[in-house]
Amino acid sequence: WLQEAMTNPLFISKKDAAERGIANGDTVKITSAYGEGLRHAYVSARMMPGVVGLPHGKWNRVDEATGIDHGGSENYVTGEVATGFGIDGYNALNVQVTKWDGDPIPADVEVPQTILFE
Repeated sequence: WLQEAMTNPLFISKKDAAERGIANGDTVKITSAYGEGLRHAYVSARMMPGVVGLPHGKWNRVDEATGIDHGGSENYVTGEVATGFGIDGYNALNVQVTKWDGDPIPADVEVPQTILFE
C-alpha cells in the first residue's frame, strides 16, 4: 500500500493515530507555529507516541486562499529553528497532527513534476 499511494508520508504512532481518528492513508494536517501542511498518514507501531516522522523531499504547493501547503513540504512547517548544532530544528519542533476534513490530497505519483526552468 505505501509504495502505491505515496512516497513521503507523515509517520505517526498507532496510539496517537487512534486518539485522532487517523488511519493509514488518511490525509492529515500538520500544524506548527510556522505553517500548515498536508500529507498522507502512515500509522506505525514503531513510532513512539508523541513523536512524528516527516521525511524530506516534497515541493510546496500552497493554497493561496488558506495558506496551507498541499504539497507537504517539511520546510513549510519547520521554519528557521536553530538547535545549536548548526542545522534546522527538525528534532526540536512542536507540531499538532489532525485528520484533514477537506478533499484528500492525491498520491505523489499523480502530481505533475515541478519544473523551475525551461
